[in-house]
Amino acid sequence: MAGTAFPERDRELAARDRSGDAQRLTELWHTRLGRTVENEDGEPDVDDTATELPVRAVWLSDPEMTNWLRGASVPANDSDIEHVLGPKARFSIVRLSADPALHTTETGLPKPFEVNRLMLSSIGGWIDAEGNWDYTAGNGLDLTSWQHKGTMGRDHFVRTVKDGFLFPFGHPAALVEVSERRFDRDPNGKWIAYPRITTYVVVRKATKAYVDDAAMPHGQRNLPFRKVRVLTPVSPELQAPVDFVTGSSSDVKSFVVRAAGASGDAHPYAMRATDWAGQDIDVSASIWSAVNAWGPILERP
Repeated sequence: MAGTAFPERDRELAARDRSGDAQRLTELWHTRLGRTVENEDGEPDVDDTATELPVRAVWLSDPEMTNWLRGASVPANDSDIEHVLGPKARFSIVRLSADPALHTTETGLPKPFEVNRLMLSSIGGWIDAEGNWDYTAGNGLDLTSWQHKGTMGRDHFVRTVKDGFLFPFGHPAALVEVSERRFDRDPNGKWIAYPRITTYVVVRKATKAYVDDAAMPHGQRNLPFRKVRVLTPVSPELQAPVDFVTGSSSDVKSFVVRAAGASGDAHPYAMRATDWAGQDIDVSASIWSAVNAWGPILERP
């Protein structure tokens, strides 16, 4: 993730002097993030084995960053060959961890993400970081979780979670995207390990009840069910989401859940609805998804 990050107080980068012997293997020069401590002599030192170090991303190395902050343009969702995370995800991490307008801690700043390893070298960086946030709603952000592992400048596991809901019954759900390097053979039989992206939807709350729901119009008379339970907790691996309204793959707000490798039909979800007389009705429906702004929508088969 190209950008600028700062560790919290009492954290710093340190380099080790292990020049080694000319006749032996020499450790690659590198600097690692650690926690400031006192050594046996009472002098300041750095514990570079420390984990769960709080860090904030304060800037993004993108020519459009200033325009995004001013609201003059909106970052796209799509990724590219150089970045596993798309511009919107990278911009979200900066805002969620460093935007004072989202302050949630006593420091007047939002929650930082945690780093278990951050190491820089002349041949690339190492990173093992994770961030989880619960204050994205209403801020134009949908990213709630981010996990990132990279070795020697190569990302090998990146997981993002975006909150949303299932349309039209409103079940809370999450859109999960995982990019992982997997070993495989190319058409010539040579072993390769390119990042493979998989996407799926997870239902966060299976049962949605509508009794005494003030948000329901007309005293709930237009809805024949008092509650609806989704019996399919996790979708299969999905086709790349495409926005239902615009057809765009770079700015997806709502999309039909379609299984990867399947035809163009929506993936059917098993559901159990309870009507106002207390009778259960099993239905199969095609779901659309929407993330804070995205949502799977249910179509009658």
